[in-house]
Order: sequence, then C-alpha cells, then structure tokens
Amino acid sequence: MKKLAFIVCVVLLSIQIVSAQTRQVTGIVTSADDGFGMPGVSVVIKGTTSGTSTDLDGNYSLSTKSGDILVFSFVGMTPQEISVGNQTVINVIMQAEAIGMDEVMVVAYGVSKKSSFTGSAATVKGDDILKSSATSFEEALQGSTAGVQVVSTSGQPGSATTVRIRGIGSINGVATPLYIIDGVAINSENYSQVADATNYGTSASPLSSLNPSDIENITILKDASASALYGSRAANGVILITTKQGLSGKTKVNFSAKYGFSDMAVDQHKIMNAGQYYKTFFDYYYAENGGDATAANASVISDFSTSGATINPYNIDNPYGANGQLDPNAKLLYDTDWRDEVYRIAKSEEYNISATGGNDKTKFYLSAGYLNQEGIAIGSSFERLSTKLNVSNDVTDFFKVGMNNTISITEQKTPPGAGGGASPVKFADYVSSVYPLYVWEDGVKTDEYNYENAVQLDFNPVALRSLDKYTSETFRVLSSSFAELKFLKDFNLKTQVSYDRSDLKENRFYNPEHGNGKSVNGRGDRYSIVETTKSITNTLNWSKTFNEIHTVGLLLGQEATETKYELLNAEATDFVFPGTDELVATAQPVTALSYFREKALSSYFSRLNYDYAGKYYFSASFRRDGSSIFGSDNKWGNFWSVAGSWRMSQEDFMSNLQWVDDLKIRASYGINGSDAVRVYERYIAMALFDYGQNYGGNAGIAFSQMANPNLKWEKLTAWDIAAEFRLFNRISGTVEYYSKISDGLLYDQKLSFTTGVPTVKTNIAEIENKGIEIELSSENMRNSIFSWTTSLNFSANKNKIKSLPEEKVIDGSKIWEEGSDRYQFYIQKFAGVDATDGSPTWYVEDEATKEITTTKVYSKATKFKSGSALPDFTAGLRNNFEYKGFDLSFMLYFSMGGKILDYTEADLLHMGFSPGTQLLTKVIDKAWKKPGDITDIPRFEVNNSFQFHERSTRFLHDNSFVRLRNITLGYDVPKQFLERYKLSSLRLYVQGDNIWTWQNHKGIDPEQSIAGTSNNNMPNIKTFSFGVKLGL
Repeated sequence: MKKLAFIVCVVLLSIQIVSAQTRQVTGIVTSADDGFGMPGVSVVIKGTTSGTSTDLDGNYSLSTKSGDILVFSFVGMTPQEISVGNQTVINVIMQAEAIGMDEVMVVAYGVSKKSSFTGSAATVKGDDILKSSATSFEEALQGSTAGVQVVSTSGQPGSATTVRIRGIGSINGVATPLYIIDGVAINSENYSQVADATNYGTSASPLSSLNPSDIENITILKDASASALYGSRAANGVILITTKQGLSGKTKVNFSAKYGFSDMAVDQHKIMNAGQYYKTFFDYYYAENGGDATAANASVISDFSTSGATINPYNIDNPYGANGQLDPNAKLLYDTDWRDEVYRIAKSEEYNISATGGNDKTKFYLSAGYLNQEGIAIGSSFERLSTKLNVSNDVTDFFKVGMNNTISITEQKTPPGAGGGASPVKFADYVSSVYPLYVWEDGVKTDEYNYENAVQLDFNPVALRSLDKYTSETFRVLSSSFAELKFLKDFNLKTQVSYDRSDLKENRFYNPEHGNGKSVNGRGDRYSIVETTKSITNTLNWSKTFNEIHTVGLLLGQEATETKYELLNAEATDFVFPGTDELVATAQPVTALSYFREKALSSYFSRLNYDYAGKYYFSASFRRDGSSIFGSDNKWGNFWSVAGSWRMSQEDFMSNLQWVDDLKIRASYGINGSDAVRVYERYIAMALFDYGQNYGGNAGIAFSQMANPNLKWEKLTAWDIAAEFRLFNRISGTVEYYSKISDGLLYDQKLSFTTGVPTVKTNIAEIENKGIEIELSSENMRNSIFSWTTSLNFSANKNKIKSLPEEKVIDGSKIWEEGSDRYQFYIQKFAGVDATDGSPTWYVEDEATKEITTTKVYSKATKFKSGSALPDFTAGLRNNFEYKGFDLSFMLYFSMGGKILDYTEADLLHMGFSPGTQLLTKVIDKAWKKPGDITDIPRFEVNNSFQFHERSTRFLHDNSFVRLRNITLGYDVPKQFLERYKLSSLRLYVQGDNIWTWQNHKGIDPEQSIAGTSNNNMPNIKTFSFGVKLGL
C-alpha cells in the first residue's frame, strides 16, 4: 500500500512537472494600422523549427515551455520576440516595417530578400493592380515601375497591350517579354484570325484569360542577372505572376462586385455638322459658277449622291439662294452624328468570390470570377468566366505536394478596325453627316437602314452590327503540379509538371445583302486554333551557412518544353438564304486547310549565390538552351550572368550616419538570348515548300523559303549599375543605369529574284538601348489614424541601331539606318501654304548641292528624318492616403516627347479631294481664302490634286501627355460594426480610370501604336465604377 501511494505521488508530481514545463499558449496577432487580425503570421519557438502560423482571423495556438521565446514575423512587419514565462495568452500588435531591404520578392526559380538580390527587379502588388479597371493585368502595369513602357493602343475590351522592358530589343523579331505564372512560362502571342492587327486592325490578348483578382503580386525582371536563368527567352525581360495561395485556419470567404460605365477618354477631332459641310461645298461652287446658286446647289448634291440615291440633307432642292445665303424655308431633314450612332456609354459588371483556408498540413485557395464588359463601339464586348484552385499539402515535414489550376472561358466580339469599310470607328470619323442613318422618301424617314454614301458604299455600321459576326471564343486550361522533397537538412529537390492549352473557336461572317459579303452572296470563315504547351522543370537547391558569416546557395536545374500550334480553317461563299451563318448553307467552298507548327526547347541551368556577413553578395548563373527553331549547327546556346552587391550601410564606418538606414551598390553583367519568333516562323531555318500551289486541277507545291543552317540565337549583352537606399527611415529609392546591346538580330535579308524567294532570315542587325531609371518612395506621414505615402518612378531610354546589312531601309513612315532609332520618322517635310494662291508646299533637297527649295508637287518632295515615335521619358506618380477607415489613392502617368503621325487628321483635311468624306471644323475659319492669308491649311477645292492630305510633317505632332491613370476612394467599415452580421470585413469604394488627360496634340487618344501612327483604333476609354468587397 505504501509502495502504491509512493508511485501515485511520483506520477502526480511528474504530471505537475510536465505541466509546468509544457503549456498551450494562445493569442491573436493584429495590425497596428487597422486593428484587424493578421493571417499568415509566422509564430516560431526561437532556435527551433517548431511553430505555427496565424489563421485568417489572426489567431494562433502553440505548445510551449516556460523558458521559450516566441518569434512573430511577417513580410513587411517588424519581427517581435516575446518570452513565454508563465503566460498562457500572448497577444501581439505588429508594426509596419520600413519598406526596404528586408522585402521578400519572387525571382527566377525561387524567392529572395531584396537585401541579398543582386539583380534589377521591381514588384507590383496585387492590390495595386486592382486599382485599375483593366480587363487584363498588363494594362495596370502602366506607370507602376521604372523601365517598363506600356501602351494601351485600343479601347476594345480584351485587346492586346504593348509592353516593352528597357526599350526595343529587336527589329523584325518579337519584342514582348516572357510571362511566367506560378513558375510556368505561358503563351502571350495573339493567335486570333478575327481580331488580327495585321489584317483587320484589331487584336486579342491571351493574357486577358487570367483574372487579375487571383494575382498576389507581379515581379518584373529587367537586367541580365535577374533574368538570365530563363536564357533564350529572357532578352526582352521577364514578368513573373504569382497567384494567391491558401492560408491555414478557418475557411474565409471573400466576395466582390463592381459596376462601371465607360466613355471615350479624350475628345476626338471636331468635325462638321451637315449644315457646315454642305455650305463648305456650296461656297466653293458658288464662286466657281460666278454666283449661280442653282448650279452650285446642283453640283453639291451631285457630289454627295451615289448611283443609287440622291443625297440632300435639306427639305428643298436649292437650300441656298441667289445671294449665297441659306433660304429661310430650308430646314435640315437630318444631321447624322455618326459618332453618336456608333459609340455608346458602355457598361461593365464584375463578380468575384474566393475561399481560402486549411490547416498546418493542407492549404487551399479557390476562386470563381465573372466579367462582362461592353465596348464603347457598338458590336464590341468581352466576357470572361474563370475559376482557380491552388492546393498544397505537407505530406510530412520533408515532403510537400501541390497544384495550381486555372480554367477560363472568354468570348470577345471585335468589329474590324483599320481602313476597312466595315470598321465602325473609321466610318464614324470619315463619313459626313449629310448621309442619313435611315432611308428618307419624299422628306419622310423610313425604318429602312441607309447604305448609300460616297465614302463606304453599301456599308452602315449600325445595321451591320446585327448582320455580320466577328466572334472569338477561347477555352484555356493552365495546370501545374509539383512535388518538393527536403533531405539531408540543406537540400531541396522540386519537380514541376505543367500543361497550358488554349482552344480558340472563331467565326467571321459577312452577310449576303450588304457590305463585304454582297458580291459573293455572303462569306463565312470558321477557325479552330489549338495551342498546347507541355513542360517539366526539375530543380535542386542547396543552401548552407558556415561560421555564421558565409552563406552559400546553389541551384541546379533541368527543363524541357514542347509547344504545338494547330489551325483548321474553312471558308465558303454563296449562302442559300439570309439569316444563317453556318457553312453547310453555302454553295461555293473557297478554302479548307489545316496545318501545325511545333517548337521544342531543352534546357540546363545553374545559379550560385554567396553572402558574406550580410555585407557582400555575389551571384552567377549559367543556362544552356537547345531550340528546334535554329540551324543544325546552332541549336544550342549558352547564356550567363555575374553580379555583385555591397551593402555599405552594414560597414562600421557607416554606423555614425544615423540618417542612412540602408545603402547598397550593385552591378551586373550578362548575356541573354532570344528565340522568340512568331508562330508561322517556327521553321525559319529550314527550306520550305508551300502546299496548295495547285496547277491544272492537280495538287502541287512551290518553293517558299530558303534554308539557312547558320541561323542562330539573337544575343543580348547587358550591364547594369545601381544604388539602392533608405534614408531617415522614411525615403527609399533606387538610381540605376543600364546598357543593352542586342546583336545577331533576325533580319530579312534581300535575295536575288533568281532564287525564287525574296528574302532569307539571317543574323545581321544590331541595336542598342541605354537608359537611366529612378524610383523613389516616401512615408510622408504615419500615425495611429492617418498615413500618406508617395512613390515616383522615372525612365529615360535611348534606342539606337548599331548595324544593318544595308545603308538604309525604308519601312513605311520610318527609316532604319545606323545611328537612328528603330522608330525614326522619315517623311516629307511640310513647308507651309503659299500665301499667294493657297497651295500647300513641301521642301526639296538637291542631292548634289544639298540646297533646300520648295515645291507644290507632292511627288517631288524630299523625305527628311523628322524625329522619333519613342518618348524622351516616362514617369509614374502615386499617392496613397489613409484616414481612419477611409483611403484615397491616385496615380498619374507621364509620357514626354516622342512624335505621333495623325493619319485621321490628314484624311479629314482632304480639302475637297474626297467629296462625302468628313472635314474638320477648323477648315471653316482657318483655311486659306484670299491672297495674303497666312495659315497652315490650304484652299478648299473640290476634287483637288495637290495631295495636302498625304503623309508629311504637317500631321506629325509632339505626343507628350499626362494621364490620371486611376483614382480610388474607399471606406473600410470598422470591425466592431460587422461582428453582429458575422462579417470579417466590408469595403465600399468608387474608382476612376483615365478620367483626365492632358495632351499636347488633341483630337485622338495619345496612346496609339508604339510606332507612333494612328490606325482607326477604337479610342481608349475612361471608366467610372463603384464596388463592394465583403469577407465572411
């Protein structure tokens, strides 16, 4: 009995001792900024790997001992260490950390602290992307960071956006950056045959299939050191997109809804109404006919009329009387504002719902989104349905698996652009108001649409909207799975397999009654385009610290990628009856074709990182790529980089400079490459024969491309030097200078006609980009209820062609020659209007003497170099204000310098050359009228031949502009008011995009093509929207 009592006492004492040693500590971690619980905060027992992370409401629970020290850490927050002691509840308030060197960023094949990163990269947060109403995330990058030029060339929803990183790095090749989503390289080339910029002046962006609400952050890799691990695909920079992942804790649901209204961002050229247009022609004929008003009226109506209709907008045959004045009885029957008919206030709606949660082992993020956006031009729209599932599971302490999946369905309706008759944009600008929307009979409007006009005969965009079809439907799956194994303490092995598939179904239909299809009784085209990319990536990471001051990291990797493009097209004409667009209802097959293009890439890569005492950093990378694109002797290319940095602020001699928080100097040098060719160029090194060259009813082929076994990679050699700093615990910044030389550029070298082909692809040209970038951010004010932060970025790039195989190449309105940039204008130079007779004049240079004279004959005018389309510099300025629950942010975008050639202005100043085509109102007051008039607009003359409207510097303008890119005002409802409704968060906001623009040249949107020319693109839009976000 005594023994039993003794044993019981020992057990009880042991339990008490154990209880005293081990206790469960719970608590909540909140943010000092808003008092809300913080999910994902790491809570670790110091000196061990034991720990947990807070759930979605900031709660945590951890088994500890009284002597333990808990370390609370979170990216962007100051870490805290708290002794457990006798406490069982430990609540922590996290303070925002100074923005700077301890920021963690996603880089090539991994992550890195900014302090140890030796390359040039910039990060854009997902929240900043959502401050824009853009359909696709790349539009939201405009003005967000230095060195990135973003041009939104069209207001068509879902259209492609031009993105260039540190200048133009190619002449004939693809200059777009490489896009990586969650470690997987994706296709960003527009494959649409309906929304095709080359043939139809429109475009579609494959990137618009990604829902911006799913993006956590974006990292832009700009120099060779940052991007060299992507080797042959990195010459134009790399954009890494990281999507949202799951967090442990109670499942949290977020819902958002947004509604918006869009209109033209800027006013278009002012054009004449019907009365002004009629009088301009009447005044000319009245003078020509010696004051005979009847003859003048008849001539005007004759000019406006077509073979099918007499066009007179007035209610009487002779609206102007013998005195040259408007008859009091004359009234306009109609005054068609084609812009009002073609354009509309476009509506948009967007809904997103997501759920995130899990536990210490398994985490998930699930979302679904729906977007329906009208275009401002009738017949244009974009619709997207997307869903995403990201899951990860820690199978054991050393083995982890996961997957990232995105499925999206989009439908884009894209009426044609450019110069086609069916283009609603061109029709609205070019067709005069004297032409009615509906047919008029005996002064009475009917319900029948009018197709008669002297400009685009048998076209009416309002009517054709319901008769013709331009539809692109895309089903896209982007799926990747990974397995990660940690072994021998310092090693990490990861395998990732991915699959990217885009199925594009397109329908282009011209109705049999009017427009493009009338001559063949209707024309239909169907396209089925499938692009698949399969890849596998294997990486082995090793990292170890020696003697607490030497840290070495090594990455070894292998990657293989296979891409296949397949196209199936059928075209037919002669539909059996109107009202159907199915090809089975046609009598005349025109085209039935199919083909495929394949591309394969095999790669091996490595990276070495070294860190000495947190002061000195060195990195080196090497990649060897083998591509199926190039010649047999040049399939493999080697790409490498070296970089180093010195964190001066960690030196003892800097310790007395209390105002210097961080200071780092870094430099890099490296060689990247490019195998970026368009889909139809994937066999550019081979000798090719074209099918379909039939003869005499027999199938045939024809020689179409000469082989070039010496064709090889485009090569980019780049170096970069920069200083990164943080001062006064308030101001952070980077000042950077870079130089990039791209040589061996793909170039179409001309061949003798005896070869049977006009050109062959060669590696001949060389182009250089040099520039400076400045990024500054400041915390102007921060306290418990108010904060104000500002960020500014500035970029200036100089582009120059270093070598060409020819002395000069004329490319439309541009000239390529050594010493000039890629987009140097080379056009006729306007000399003004002759004050004696009102004729336009141009400059002529004598080739021998270089003497400059003038001419009135346009064909004799000399072309001169007239400036570049590229801006002198771009900049972005963002301000963020927070007061209690309110927040206000806005971003201004600046683009200074650069020229724009306004073809629309030229065509609308035809000065009578094209009766029926609209005229600018400035013709009324500013055109030459009598000897001695000093003006830049010549005399008006019907059917003139002086070609004033042809390309010249008269229509070349400075394209400087400033745009309020976005502004957002929001309010977060305090948490104490939400608890009764079981809500964790509620946010209300209003938002504006492009709502104000200052531009040096008015009349068209300043964002046209990167080449600086207008092409009847749908104008960019300004959008007002309001929305709500709530969390459960």
